[in-house]
Amino acid sequence: MRLFSHGRKIAFAFMAALGTVSGTLAMPVVTSSFADAPLCPGTTDPLGNCITSGETTINVNVLPVLGLWLSSTTQQGNTTPFTEDSVDTISTDGKVTPKPLGTSTGQQDRRVTFSVLPGQTATASMNARVMTNVSSGYKLFIEMAGSETALKNTNNQITTQFSKTGGTIASPVADLIDNTWGVKGGDVTAGYIGVPASGSGSTAGLLKTGNKTTSTSQVDGSETTEITFGVKANSAMDSGTYTGTVVITAVVTD
Repeated sequence: MRLFSHGRKIAFAFMAALGTVSGTLAMPVVTSSFADAPLCPGTTDPLGNCITSGETTINVNVLPVLGLWLSSTTQQGNTTPFTEDSVDTISTDGKVTPKPLGTSTGQQDRRVTFSVLPGQTATASMNARVMTNVSSGYKLFIEMAGSETALKNTNNQITTQFSKTGGTIASPVADLIDNTWGVKGGDVTAGYIGVPASGSGSTAGLLKTGNKTTSTSQVDGSETTEITFGVKANSAMDSGTYTGTVVITAVVTD
């Protein structure tokens, strides 16, 4: 055996001094799981280029949009009618409730003000404009801001009040009786209903069931519902201002 380096010769002599070393030096065998795999897992074009492909799914979620804007159409005295403003925003969670009537939005007082003489019935109206892109449409509700359903005098010493009418969605009243108040509009056309207390649920204050609007613009393609408030007073009603706060809400239907 010819040794090519001095270092290897010393190593061999040292091993020989210890004893005879014998054995077979085998080259490692390398195997691969790709040994039988085709060079091109896909297809080839006419020039022999490998072509392979995979699928990707694209999902696009169109968010539900619901908008509600309120404005008054009739006011009396020195009260300025309120108009649609930026406080009435667009919602993407299926429900929108502007600040209640009878409160200030920060830009204007949102109040419906009118007068009535004893023995007469008086009315005032406002508009609720709704738009939505939800195919099942929307519902428009009205309820009181709290548990009180009567219109009470701002002078706490006066105990007379306008009680809510006994009219319901199923059986509205065509004419208000003395010292009562009510609301009508939208799908409620046969007469007045009493505005339910906050949290009454069900359909007690359902004014309208509407369809998907043709546009998500505030004006173009939206749907406007006129809401009319009515009161009737007799001579027993003390003079003064009677007030209450209502909340109007638009909700997309299931």
